[in-house]
Amino acid sequence: MKTLKKVLAVITVSMIAVMSIFVTGCNQAEAKAAVQVDLNPSVEFVVDKNNKVVRVTALNDDGAVIISGEAFVGKDINDAVNLFVQVSTETGYLLKGEGTVSQDKIEVSVSGSGETAKQLYNDIKGKVEKYLEDNKVGAKIEEGKAFIEKSIKERVKDCFPDMSDEELDALTYEELLKKLDESRKETQKILCAAIREEYYKVKNYNVSFEKFRAEYNTFSGDLDEIVKTVFEGINNGFKSALDSVQKQYNDMIVDPDSMYQKALTEVLNQKQKVLAQKKAVNELPEGKDKEAAQKILEEKEALLDTAEKNLVAMKTNADKMFEQAAEGFNNAMTSMQNAYKTYKNFVDKKVNDNSKKLEDEINKKKNGFFEEFEKEYEEALKNYDRRIETIKSQMKNAK
Repeated sequence: MKTLKKVLAVITVSMIAVMSIFVTGCNQAEAKAAVQVDLNPSVEFVVDKNNKVVRVTALNDDGAVIISGEAFVGKDINDAVNLFVQVSTETGYLLKGEGTVSQDKIEVSVSGSGETAKQLYNDIKGKVEKYLEDNKVGAKIEEGKAFIEKSIKERVKDCFPDMSDEELDALTYEELLKKLDESRKETQKILCAAIREEYYKVKNYNVSFEKFRAEYNTFSGDLDEIVKTVFEGINNGFKSALDSVQKQYNDMIVDPDSMYQKALTEVLNQKQKVLAQKKAVNELPEGKDKEAAQKILEEKEALLDTAEKNLVAMKTNADKMFEQAAEGFNNAMTSMQNAYKTYKNFVDKKVNDNSKKLEDEINKKKNGFFEEFEKEYEEALKNYDRRIETIKSQMKNAK
């Protein structure tokens, strides 16, 4: 009986070890390439060494329409791009039918260089061309230059604005991809590109403030009242500037009632009408009815153009307001840095003596920031998702 128990124990331990290896292996799908697909909907895929999609990100609001509610993650990249094309057809971004004239262009860009990237592009191209031909979709696929126009390094810089050029230059291509995947994983619940774009900046400001606050706490108890008053004033100014940044972010970009989000909703509504009318024109035979439908399409396109220009104006204004708030934050940071210089020896000793504790606190803030963000903006994010789902449904059901 004892022998049997020992055997069972060994088997159990062995099974746990094997399962641990299996689970660990499953969770370590490292990013090996990035693929961007552009039609007007723009979507970025991060793939592993087996060309399986581990992350999908909408790079604009049309891209959000495409990926909303779809299962891209886990698919082979060829199938994922095929699904992109399929959903683009269902929603009207691509037209199909016997008489469809090929005018749409699907650009596929693959990060990296050499034979591996070229082979991946050719594999995708072959699969998509077959889908286009089988389904009579009027489009052609071309090799894009997205990663030349905006390299992996530039994308990582957008996601980690606190990283210096020297730090970025020191990273290998594989390390840059890993950083990109890390940031995309963090923000995978943010479907809206504009909200995600500013999220990275707001996070950086919060982490900078947390760093100052944590460092200040290491020496505040040893300050005399006069010096402490100086630092408290800087701390209050810093916090006020951070609150202003976050308020502008919410009021100008995130809030469903913001001018930007209202303008975006109008663009999506007008886009749905244009795509529906394009489909109607495409399905009509040559003649007076088609000419009349074409004129209606031109009128709808003019309305869409006006809506898009208004959206650009709203985003420009939002960026301007955000930058003004950020300038206040940067001024507060300069005041803090000047105070540090005045008491350099004292401050440096305290900070160095507590370096491990400080690092832990700052990393805790970094790692927990999205959870805080999600709690604060949960309803706004859901509101955006619902609007995208509604528009997508309308596009699919357009007559």
